[in-house]
Parts: sequence; C-alpha cells; structure tokens
Amino acid sequence: KISQGAHTGTFHLVLAGEHQRELLVIGPDATLVTDIEGAATAGQVVVSRTTAAHLPDAVIGGDIGPGLLVRRLPDDVGTFDAPAATELDRSTLVPAAVRRRAESGEKDAEHRKVAVGFVHVLGVDEHLAEHGPDRTAEALSQVTTAFATAADAADVCLLASDLAPDGAKLILTAGAPEAVEDAEGRLLVAASEALDRDLPLPVRVGAHVGHVFASEVGAPWRHVYTVIGDAVNLSARLMGKAEPGQIVASAALLERTATPFETTELEPFMVKGKRQPQRASIVGDRLEGRGRTEQLRSPFVGRAGEVAVLDAALAGATSGHGSCVDLVGPPGIGKSRLVDEVLQRSRAVERIRITCEPFQTSLPYFVARLVFRRLMRLEGHADRVEAGRRLDELVRHISPDQLPWLPLLADVVEADCEPTPEVDGLD
Repeated sequence: KISQGAHTGTFHLVLAGEHQRELLVIGPDATLVTDIEGAATAGQVVVSRTTAAHLPDAVIGGDIGPGLLVRRLPDDVGTFDAPAATELDRSTLVPAAVRRRAESGEKDAEHRKVAVGFVHVLGVDEHLAEHGPDRTAEALSQVTTAFATAADAADVCLLASDLAPDGAKLILTAGAPEAVEDAEGRLLVAASEALDRDLPLPVRVGAHVGHVFASEVGAPWRHVYTVIGDAVNLSARLMGKAEPGQIVASAALLERTATPFETTELEPFMVKGKRQPQRASIVGDRLEGRGRTEQLRSPFVGRAGEVAVLDAALAGATSGHGSCVDLVGPPGIGKSRLVDEVLQRSRAVERIRITCEPFQTSLPYFVARLVFRRLMRLEGHADRVEAGRRLDELVRHISPDQLPWLPLLADVVEADCEPTPEVDGLD
C-alpha cells in the first residue's frame, strides 16, 4: 500500500559529499512535502493548496491535514514514455558496496539480519534562511562527507538519502549489501565517530538491528538497492527519540554488539506501529578493547592437551616467567571458551581482558596502551596529566631504573610527563 504527497514550490537540490555524493532535496517547501505526505494514509494522494490550484476543481476533495485529498485523476493526464536506460559514473554516485554488488552481477533478493541507522540532519531551513543556499550546501556536504568517511572506515554502507522535515536523512546499513562481522558495533562506531567531528549542522541518529528484505527494486530504467522491513521502520522511530548530537540505539542492538559503549537507558516508550513499549538507550563513549561480555557458562568437555599448554603458561606467568600463547582456529571452534575455562580456574591471578578491534588498525601501540591503562586503573578517556602521574607511580614501583625513559612510555599510553635528558638526547 502506498501513500503520496505532492507540493509545487521552490526546492533546493544539493549534490552533497566528496567521495560519495548524495542528492539532497531541502528547503521549507521540502519540509511541507513531508508534512503533506505524513497526513496521507494508505491509498491516498494528498496535495498542497499550491498544487491543487493547478488541477481541475473536480479532482480535489476535502482537507487532509495541511493539504487536500485528490479524489480521482484529471481527464487529460496524457501518457508516459519510459526513458532509455543510461550509464552513470558510478564512482561517486553509487555507494561502493552497492557498486561492487552491481558489478558482480548479483541480483538475488534475500531476507537477512542487518543493523540500520537513520541520520537526521536538522536546522537546514533556518540555516538556509540565515546563510543562503551556497553556505547551506557546503554545510550539508561536510556532514555527508563525515558520515560517508566514517562509514567506509567501519565497513558500513551509506546506502541512501531522503527528504526529512527541516533537513535531510541519511540511511546507514551494516550487513547489507555485504555481510560483516559485528555489524551492530560497526554501525555505532561509524555514527559516533561522525558525530564526534565538528559538524556545521545539528545531527541525531537512531539505530536498530533486525531482519530485513534486501533487494534491487524499481523500473528497468531506474532501480536502487534498498532494505525494507520492520527493523528499518523502528530505526527511524528511534531517530525521532534522539536529541541533536545523540545516538539512540535499541536494546536488541546493544545486546548483540561486540563493541561495547557507555549507555544511558531511556524509560520504555511507545512508537507508531508497535503494541509493546520499546527499550532503548542513549549511546555514549566507546569502551575500547573490552570485547564481548562474559560467555554463558556451559559444560566444558575435552581439550585436555590445549588446557595443559595454557595451564603451564599461566604457571610460568605467576612465577615471573612471562610467555605468549597464540591460539588459532576457525570461527566457532571454541577458542574463547577454552581461554575462559583456564582463567576461571585461576581467579587469584589478575586478568586484563582486551580486544583488538578493526577500527584501530591504524593506531600504533593500541594494544599496549590498553594493557598499561588497565594496570594503571585508568578507565575510558582519562586525563593525560592524571595518566602521567599514574604511569610514574607504576614505573617507580615495578622498575625504577626505567624512569629516565618515562616519556617514551607516556607516548604509548597517551599520558603527559616531564621531559628527561636521556629521551631529549635521542636522535
């Protein structure tokens, strides 16, 4: 079933972004279109009074919200000739993941689990009135580029854009068109890193995960790859619960992610199309290196040889002889469960659990920083001066002869400390 809204007016078209470009339709008249379409129910066409003035009186019905109902087609509609198919420069106008799918020739429609994010860029109408179309276009381009760049870095697809009241919407997907590990975490990472930038317009984000229908849809001369389903709708509803600068994510998404974040739970709330109250949280800072929550306890069977190797390594560590164990195997074979079993039997040993993340592959010493910061009892994004003080205490306690080289360690753990002649004298 379809509802439609139409309005005749002045619209601003912005081809926003750099390496990925989105055609955004903005302005007060675009906002009015969304209001009129929102007033229409399934099977209705509602038009503004401006559009109605161009139509015969006989086709116009009564008031529907801010518009008028179209009762029937005009008599002289004419015919529509389908345009010939044209080739476009896909390098910037089609998302990279969709481009790869098209070039592979894959056309299968499928149901799959996908993490979906809706991004609402706000304040566009006011910005347009105050600063004019050129500066507004530049602001929208900066926002689009920020989300496209963050999405690419996290293997998330900036799938599409759409009209939105007082602005524009961007749609992010993780897990479609291409499957990825930890789609939920990747979506949150992309959204939070984009929001952390100095954006020229207010932005809010909603995120949810669920089964969708994913396919190309449209006519032979124009079709798009899209995702459809309840998960998409709920993601848009959650976007409406977020304040500017916030990400609101469903409980379902946060329970599945392997990339934990600080969260503030919201009171359960009702949304359109749902009979039960929805649970969601405001997403805060990422908790680096934490990995998944502890596994469900299940009986442990076998692996006697592997357990003996790990027990021996653990015994050596507790006696002061460190070593490193590299545990390798295909997904699902039980690597995490094996490590968990050995550590559960050795609770007297201090354990530091960290996770290497694909989002941090470009950061030197990332794992070392996490280890040291755990040892210094520093959580999250601790102050650099406090980190320097804790580092000094730790080195004085463990290995005071290394104090001349403290600034080198400070670089690793992102801490501030006083310079030393020994480090200053290095090449």
